[in-house]
Amino acid sequence: MARPDSMSGVSRSNSAPSPTSLYYVAPCCMALRLVPWALVELPILRDKASFCPDIIVFSTNSCTFTLNLVVFLFV
Repeated sequence: MARPDSMSGVSRSNSAPSPTSLYYVAPCCMALRLVPWALVELPILRDKASFCPDIIVFSTNSCTFTLNLVVFLFV
């Protein structure tokens, strides 16, 4: 017996979503992660008088983020 979707002439494939979907998904993910961070982590950081960001961690994270942006924009 034939499957219903084969009768319609539409072929379905299980391929990954296109990279252009990241233009819509990434800002939503950032917003959803920013809200809990602002409610939980930001007040703790503001209360600490001795908060000093680690320059090595910040620089490696910045390099990684930049590399991700370059790969994302060129693909």
